[in-house]
Amino acid sequence: MLRTVPSVPYNGLTSSFLNGGGMFSFPVLGAATWNAIGAATGDASTDNGTNQISYRVAQTLGSGISWRFTESAAGVAGGLPVLLQVDTVAASTALPLLIKARGNEFFRVGADGQVIVNYSATNDFFTWLQLGNTTTGFGGANNRIEAYSNNSLVGGFAGSIGIGLVNGNWFGISASNDWASADAQLHRDAADIWAIRRGANAQAFRIYGAGASAAAGDFVGRKSRGTAETPTVISGGDDLLSLTGYGYAGVTNTYIPAAQILYDTSSTVTDSANGIGGVIDVRAQLAGSGTSTLPTILRISGSTKHVTPMGTVPAITAGGGTSPSIVGTDHSFKITVGSGGIAQSVTATFGRAWTNAPQCVANHQGAILVLRCVSTTTTVVIDAATPFTAGGLIDVICQGYE
Repeated sequence: MLRTVPSVPYNGLTSSFLNGGGMFSFPVLGAATWNAIGAATGDASTDNGTNQISYRVAQTLGSGISWRFTESAAGVAGGLPVLLQVDTVAASTALPLLIKARGNEFFRVGADGQVIVNYSATNDFFTWLQLGNTTTGFGGANNRIEAYSNNSLVGGFAGSIGIGLVNGNWFGISASNDWASADAQLHRDAADIWAIRRGANAQAFRIYGAGASAAAGDFVGRKSRGTAETPTVISGGDDLLSLTGYGYAGVTNTYIPAAQILYDTSSTVTDSANGIGGVIDVRAQLAGSGTSTLPTILRISGSTKHVTPMGTVPAITAGGGTSPSIVGTDHSFKITVGSGGIAQSVTATFGRAWTNAPQCVANHQGAILVLRCVSTTTTVVIDAATPFTAGGLIDVICQGYE
């Protein structure tokens, strides 16, 4: 328990706090001066109730310091040495710290642990910068940084911007303080994959290009072996960039891929200005196919400068002679006519049914024949008035409309 006792005046009248054998002094009269504090020899405390203690100065020195906490020796003890600690008790609504500059609030530590910087009451750059949860301080599931363009701490953040964790998982950026469906939110999952989401508005990501040039906004994907800091040469066939659309199918399978554009490389990679050939695959899933691998529908090759329809392989289900064969896809395939008899027709069944019967044309590479193609959504029959040449080739191209 501290108590005051008279002490020898030092440049004026003083009062002293005693704590064990230690004593420190300060002036009790307005005209007194405070030039020194005696060193304490033990812990000391006092309860001041609602009384205010003010220390005022008229600092007119260019390099003057009015109040300074420093060390006489470096704090090297274990744990966490503290020079200044400000506490509030549980359930307190008091602010642990409030700092004003030129009469206006500049910095505060909120009752719940928020760290709040007030840049200017009139400057539109930002008015409030708040660190921590608006209701529970740090350590909660919704820690955030918020910058407001008005002077409100809670609710009605017209024009505010918030950055922080949302629901303990999403890293959010909000311009309306609507954290349930924030304007833009970033998320990093356990696999260290970043995702972007937007609430009710589906336009989650945009790229803008501006300026006097004709260049557009650019979205770049870079691939290397090794690491980003120490890249090594990629191998032919390495994927460079994948843009995949997922849809939520339900609680069992959650999000599954439905469509994709895959940027790939050709088989040869050399260290030259044009040493990597590019391939673009357009992929789409068939509902009910039961696989997460998206089939390639269209391939664009930089090496060959060809656009090639891809897809499933058809099968010969009737005619064509003995042991005919077929290669290619539903869009473009080649039939090798079999032997052992006279064949004037052949039926190919598509690997995947068309929505509408496609238009098909055929060419016979043996004898000059007039071929007819009759197609349905599942098959195409190629026939002629005269027999096919045994071992001859029939080229077929089918183009559908969906």
